[in-house]
Amino acid sequence: MVVGEPLRAYAARLAGREDHIVSVWNGVEPPAGQRQAPTPDAEPIELICVANLQEGKGVDLLIDALARLEPTPGSDLAEWRLTLIGDGPLRKELQRQAEAAGLKARVAFAGTMTNAEVFDRLLRADIFALPSYREAFGVAYIEAMASGLLTIGVEGQGPSQFIEHGRTGLLVKPRDVASLETALRSALTDRQRSWRAIAQSGATFARSACVWSAHAEKLLETYRAVASSSSSDVDQYRV
Repeated sequence: MVVGEPLRAYAARLAGREDHIVSVWNGVEPPAGQRQAPTPDAEPIELICVANLQEGKGVDLLIDALARLEPTPGSDLAEWRLTLIGDGPLRKELQRQAEAAGLKARVAFAGTMTNAEVFDRLLRADIFALPSYREAFGVAYIEAMASGLLTIGVEGQGPSQFIEHGRTGLLVKPRDVASLETALRSALTDRQRSWRAIAQSGATFARSACVWSAHAEKLLETYRAVASSSSSDVDQYRV
């Protein structure tokens, strides 16, 4: 069993076959509440990213995209702020990148936090963006969706299994700053905040299909299939 479809090819190379590989998603324990949009809807739009600050997570791409979305007097762009939660070997480099782009006042590096602290921040945010191009599954995306945030992931990576573009979240092209900029711009220029409906659909989906009970049922389904097979059929499940 693998946690996501991106791992299927890797597991097949190790096993020399792929007809016995089953994908079983991870689960999450969603917070009791969800993000409640302010009334009237207010600015700045709170962006958040939770990630290890290392190569492959695409945080540098996020900073590059946001550097193209600096609100100016008279522009249709909403005011925004980004909170980056996490640490890693690229933290100082990313801080320099944000400062060089003129985003020091808009991008906060919050460091590592407990899971409870992360959920507290999620429930005060609006949009979760993590353009990771090496993601087998992506629990952070599920936690953001379950918290009621518009969630942005990458096509062909783990989140593309549970994010349906335009319905439960948004997907962007891998390693593509322009694609990420377009997705963020569409949200930041939407004065009606129609993307909050997408965020709510994502929350409904995550809280039903991506919780631990759904994970357990998929495990049981797989075990039952193996247990009910004949002795000759069981060989197909052995790696």
